[in-house]
Amino acid sequence: MKTRVCELCNGEAALYCSSDVAYLCCACDARVHGANFLVARHLRQVVCSKCKQINGAPISGAGFCDLRRLCSSCSPQSDEPDGSSSSSSLPSACVSTTDSSKNVVSYRRKEEKSTTSSEKKEKSVAVKAEGILVNWCRKLGVDGNSVVGLASHAFAVCASKFTGLPLRVALTASLWVGLKCGGYGRCENLKRVEEISGVPAKLVVAVESRLARVMMKMRKPRPDLEEGWAECS
Repeated sequence: MKTRVCELCNGEAALYCSSDVAYLCCACDARVHGANFLVARHLRQVVCSKCKQINGAPISGAGFCDLRRLCSSCSPQSDEPDGSSSSSSLPSACVSTTDSSKNVVSYRRKEEKSTTSSEKKEKSVAVKAEGILVNWCRKLGVDGNSVVGLASHAFAVCASKFTGLPLRVALTASLWVGLKCGGYGRCENLKRVEEISGVPAKLVVAVESRLARVMMKMRKPRPDLEEGWAECS
């Protein structure tokens, strides 16, 4: 049979990924599907090194360079006198449907657990951030109802877009977004924000300016943000 060729390096293919519609060798498969947990979920099938046919149940994850790639038909066990082969003696590449399903389910459970943990952490940070914003608004003597909602929305955007920004700087810049859009963007308030947060006013203004531009470009602004920014401009 014609040798299957890796789409990336033109070497002999060992796996076929239906999601990418591509044949890959072990090394390229590890590089592509080891990039992150999303692509690692792609289900792939092993290419038999003898008959070159796709065989076995789908597998997922990364790092299959140690696979022995013989299907059940090409395996030496298929030559037994009674024509049967023991499932326990099949090469590791010819994973049974049951075993493969267990591996996939186990991987997805771990992924779901990781995702849930991440979501809980993000929610905890958001709640903590909102509490800090409420406290700062109280110290400033401004109406928290009209500022905290705007500032919390700005902080969510800031946390997702400026991942390397210190938490205190992100919170202060987000508060300044809320204050400006809530009608409290006066110089004296900026000085008080600097005193309360400990973040230099120039840094607050610089980050707030970048944050506001990003939020406008997202094209999904809230009506109250649109109205606030219009007033600020």
